[in-house]
Amino acid sequence: MKILVVGSSNIDTTLYVKSLPKDGETISALSRSVSLGGKGLNQAIAIKRAGGEITFLTSLGEDPDGNLAIEQLNKEEIPSYICFKKEVKTGSAFINVSEKGENSIVIDDGSNNLLNKFDIDKYKDQFDNFDYLLLQNEINEETNTYLIDIFHSLNKKVVLNNSPFRHIGKSLLNKIDYLFINEVELFSMYQDIINDSSFKEISEYLSVLFNAGVNNIILTLGKDGALFANKDTKIKVEAKKVISVDTVGAGDTFTGYFLSEISKNKDIKTALLTATKAAAISVTRKGAIPSIPTIKEVEEFKD
Repeated sequence: MKILVVGSSNIDTTLYVKSLPKDGETISALSRSVSLGGKGLNQAIAIKRAGGEITFLTSLGEDPDGNLAIEQLNKEEIPSYICFKKEVKTGSAFINVSEKGENSIVIDDGSNNLLNKFDIDKYKDQFDNFDYLLLQNEINEETNTYLIDIFHSLNKKVVLNNSPFRHIGKSLLNKIDYLFINEVELFSMYQDIINDSSFKEISEYLSVLFNAGVNNIILTLGKDGALFANKDTKIKVEAKKVISVDTVGAGDTFTGYFLSEISKNKDIKTALLTATKAAAISVTRKGAIPSIPTIKEVEEFKD
């Protein structure tokens, strides 16, 4: 089955530091690297390396950074729809990564935020060729909503990674077939729906989302693994034990691998296990795209 990913492309500037700086603190970096990233591009490449059938739609500036993204897409052999924006630079992200693998990220949207309905309409007649749409929140909300409405009307599967967190209206929630979130995003969505900040069990948070119209939730739990849930089913897998050096891109790796497996008609538990292995490998490496493993590496992974 074919997947269309619509999302961001960034140039990531990563500073590796002993610990993340506190408010008002100035620190020195241990080392620095520059590589490609962006949640859309990361997830598209993860799907491709997982063996999924993928096309990527993104917005780039007419600049050297945009050219780097195109070179990477060509290298990965990913068919792409590129919307060029003359007035701005390609998106960028500035990342601090501590010795414990923790990170903090600041994004400059650049060309990503300018992807609009008119860009989407250029490729609209191609959308019926796809079975899944995968979105994240590093492009503007209006464009995401427009795409969800189109694919839902075509009876295609809509997949959203609600990251960075964004409010989703109830009228849109029941159009999302698979929702990828972490624990922080789960709590934020729960609080957003019922305006309650008191602590609850995860099952109570999930129930609120299901009652609001969400169909299937894939919840990433970090060192505690991952959970698939809907109103009738819960399937949990444990995380793989590895030494983490950089968690940037791990969630995108997980998302891409899970969706690739589902698109190949694998069962939910198999998809969770494969995605968990891929994410485990990714955190043992530095960078976002450089850390995404191939399907061969995942198949050969030993606990």
